[in-house]
Amino acid sequence: MKLTRSLGLLLMIASIVAACGSPKQATIEGYSSQNLNRTRVVVLLPTAGELTFADAERFGASRGVAGASAAETFDSELRTMLIGEIQGRLDSNNVMSYVDMPAAGIVPLSATRDFTATGPASWETIKKAGQEGAIDYLLVVRDIRVGNTAGADPRGDESVTAAFSLLDVRRQAVMTAGTISASVNAPRTAAATHERIAAELTGKLPFTVVE
Repeated sequence: MKLTRSLGLLLMIASIVAACGSPKQATIEGYSSQNLNRTRVVVLLPTAGELTFADAERFGASRGVAGASAAETFDSELRTMLIGEIQGRLDSNNVMSYVDMPAAGIVPLSATRDFTATGPASWETIKKAGQEGAIDYLLVVRDIRVGNTAGADPRGDESVTAAFSLLDVRRQAVMTAGTISASVNAPRTAAATHERIAAELTGKLPFTVVE
């Protein structure tokens, strides 16, 4: 009896530890790891002019640049740090930025103008972009807002909110959509912010996430 109880307790503890150590991952009916992994996931981000800052001067100060350069600075970070962080978590997928693909010159897409909370304004445009870029899944990130707070550390705390949608380009379907909120406390780095954004985003997606 004692052995049985001990084994039961060990199994319960093991299941709790496994659950705590497992990365968050969304599930979507009709999609398995077989058709989700080892695919091309293309990320469409807003342009610098489409980013919103609660206080551009404070953000700039946290990066060591003028407030007038806040949008360009964060835009550059998104296209390098964030894409890299997403790629690292979805290591079985090929993750890239749409703007850096040749297809972007043939079929221009705007995360702000061409998409709403319910999906793309034109599926025909998405279909064409998918054919030109051999895109399996399109991750659209929009309505990005960055907030910064002052503190003893000049970098302060930083928070980012954004809306996202994941599109199955071939089936012309919105697989999932929602919002994310990420925050990093001082002392922090720009890379830490994008690591947190990527963690929040990938946790909402059905792909296999590696922590």
